[in-house]
Amino acid sequence: MRSRMLEFTTDPRTRPMKDRTREAVFNLLGGDLNGYLVADLFAGSGVLGFESLSRGAGHALLIEWLRPAAREIVSNAERLAVTDRTTIVTADTFAWAEHLPQQLTNIDRELGLTPSLPWCVFICPPYRFWETERLPLLTLIQRWLEAIPSHSTMVLELDETTPLEILPAEIGWRARSYPPAVIAIGDKS
Repeated sequence: MRSRMLEFTTDPRTRPMKDRTREAVFNLLGGDLNGYLVADLFAGSGVLGFESLSRGAGHALLIEWLRPAAREIVSNAERLAVTDRTTIVTADTFAWAEHLPQQLTNIDRELGLTPSLPWCVFICPPYRFWETERLPLLTLIQRWLEAIPSHSTMVLELDETTPLEILPAEIGWRARSYPPAVIAIGDKS
């Protein structure tokens, strides 16, 4: 899907990841996501999921609560001919994840996937959430850490003022600064 442009109307409630930051994230991940399932929990334009599919991910779960943005993700998936490799959910990520193990089991069953496939989970919320929704975000991270199999990866985009010490300690986080963001990547062993 190299160089293909996505159609996306910028909504003031979304904050797309900067191109250079996104490229750095995929470089930090090693560039190849073969054998991974991908989840983008604050999908916005869906670009992280589409980029992951372009880099070999088997399937992308894109969750976006803004209906116009979710409709654009669906439209872009159709234009890119990846509707068979995407699950697009229009929902509040926090509420959807309250029953995460069952949600993931349902996705595995619907797609005929092996439940032990590793996930790469992107959690890149609006920066203000690290202040206004800190506890729900940390709960969300913990739920995913408990639900995903070993050898999975989590990628967080935090505001540069958010202290990394708040992140779950059971995973070793590698952090890089890309002002005004900090990217933290952790691998579940």
